[in-house]
Amino acid sequence: MAKKNNNLLIIGVVLLAFIIFTSDGTLPFSIGGGAGGIPAPGQAPNNPGFTNILSLSDYDICRGDSLTVTVQTNIPNGECAAFVNPHNSGWQYLSSINLNANGQYSASQTINAPADNYLAGVVCGDDSGNYKVSNLVNLVVRECEDSPVPDGSQDIPVACGWHNATIYSLGTCGGTCPVGQTCQVSGSVCMCFSPQPEQPVAGNIFVSSIQWNGALGGAYGVDAKCSNMAFYAGLSGVWVSIISNNGTDIRDRFMDQAYYRMDGVKVANSKADLLDGSILAAINLDENGILRTGDNSVWTGSYSNGYSSGVNCQNWNWVDSMGSIGNMASLSTWLGDGDADQHCYDYNRIYCVKIADGYLPT
Repeated sequence: MAKKNNNLLIIGVVLLAFIIFTSDGTLPFSIGGGAGGIPAPGQAPNNPGFTNILSLSDYDICRGDSLTVTVQTNIPNGECAAFVNPHNSGWQYLSSINLNANGQYSASQTINAPADNYLAGVVCGDDSGNYKVSNLVNLVVRECEDSPVPDGSQDIPVACGWHNATIYSLGTCGGTCPVGQTCQVSGSVCMCFSPQPEQPVAGNIFVSSIQWNGALGGAYGVDAKCSNMAFYAGLSGVWVSIISNNGTDIRDRFMDQAYYRMDGVKVANSKADLLDGSILAAINLDENGILRTGDNSVWTGSYSNGYSSGVNCQNWNWVDSMGSIGNMASLSTWLGDGDADQHCYDYNRIYCVKIADGYLPT
């Protein structure tokens, strides 16, 4: 059963209350684009110069609990629109907000939505018509029995973030987090994360049940595939692809934590262990925990140490090219060996990893 928490406070990073529900539990949806003509996630062109990172304070909550969302962009004075895609029925507009001069906005909201699974994303843009789609997140809303409010020491506002330009340039985070959490970097944002337990309810890394050619829809398209597979497998949290492209090394997406397959078998003890050229178990179980055999090729665009190989089907947008692959059955070349490339018209799987908390209840 999920734990009730009606006192989730806004943490030191910027927050966006993107899910706005009415008091009777209905959803104020309108189908189509957002306010100001902002297109939905499946229609918005992605500007490679923009960043738009989204995460929830909790991914599995009780109806009536408070929810906050963290958003960080590099779009000053821009505008965002929030969308949901319930049960893959199409993107539906929720609300819009105006970003401040730092590309940020903050708020908080109590969730009275019907118990269900929700897939959500935010599209942000400037007044020149340039847009960036955030990573997609999964939210589980449950009907729960009343439970005591947790110890207030767990709900103290924290200061976790970039504290000055020097710290930012060093690529480290400063500040404190609630008891049991650490301040870590995720992309270009500092966030409070709970450590992965040694015996997790479910894994945090899998290989896809589906195979695609190398025209994966760019970086956004690959991440969307991971989000959708996790969502329909009933997995909570933020899931992204393990794939490199021009200027992006996949090693920068891994959190420093233990990694487990979907059957609970440990793959690596830490980020360093995951990228040292020898993992503990093959990543050959899909999002449903099913063993995948046969063709072991996985699109990665990476070397075994997590750096980009530069061979990536033209940033995963073109089949008339080449892409680097890993071997899902291998303990040493699961991510790549530097020489294994395939034509982008071949069909291969992708790896997905969870980068933010939100475990299913025990």
